[in-house]
Amino acid sequence: MKAPFLPQIRNTAVPSYSVQSGCSTRERLLRKVFSRFHRVTALALLFGTLGDGLHAADKETAPATPDKSAEAEAARLRRVRLRNLAALEEELAGERKLIEIKQHELDDLKVKLGVSEPAASVGTGEAARRLESLRIESQSEYERARSLHSQLTNLTRMELRRIISTAAPDPLLATLLETKSTTEQKLAELGDSFGPEHPEVKRHRRVLDRIEQQIEDRLQGILDGLKTKTAAEKSKVDSLQREMDAIKTQEIASSVKTRPYFQARRELENLIAIAERLQRRIAEARAELAVTPQP
Repeated sequence: MKAPFLPQIRNTAVPSYSVQSGCSTRERLLRKVFSRFHRVTALALLFGTLGDGLHAADKETAPATPDKSAEAEAARLRRVRLRNLAALEEELAGERKLIEIKQHELDDLKVKLGVSEPAASVGTGEAARRLESLRIESQSEYERARSLHSQLTNLTRMELRRIISTAAPDPLLATLLETKSTTEQKLAELGDSFGPEHPEVKRHRRVLDRIEQQIEDRLQGILDGLKTKTAAEKSKVDSLQREMDAIKTQEIASSVKTRPYFQARRELENLIAIAERLQRRIAEARAELAVTPQP
């Protein structure tokens, strides 16, 4: 490729310092020196500019350098992802060591504190629920017996006889009341027929008196029985309550005693959850690394 500036340099006029007559020797020497100086300067300018032109031509004709920015970015991204994967794997290894240590600690606490198996805990809870159900049922029975006894005790004998068969049915009392009614009818018939002094009338009156006494005794027995039943139900309720209180006290004491064990178990569960999350992150990091272009 020709440099367009060469003609300009070639056509550049170089001052001519011809030797004129009448000049001194010193002047002639000086003119020769300046003439040579201009020629050297022109040649230097010529070759220097030519070199620049050739250098520019080389730049124009040289093949273009391929762009390596995408390759460099891919290599950088791969290095970053490899470092992240290595850090996650190192963290997972540390978590697994902590899990192993915590598991040994949990086993030691279980033996030391005498922690029961889950089945035993379930059995204790089931016993507590059963006792609570029995206590509620006994409490209801006690309230019914107490209320009935209180109401019947406040009635007169005549009122008691009228409602006792409904409030507290009793076969023996029912038989006595029926016998009394029959005896009264028979006594009325005999009195009308023979008069009050007749031996048969007197005998039936004595029978009727005995029936009345038996009825009174039976009524009192029913009231006493209701009182006894009320006391028994109350005692049963109190006994069940004591058992419930004992179970609750035992559960509280056991909870306080085994608290370190369950705390350690929660910590172990947290460590396991962290390890599982790390495993998922490692799987994701490996998948990302697999699709990262090779540098």
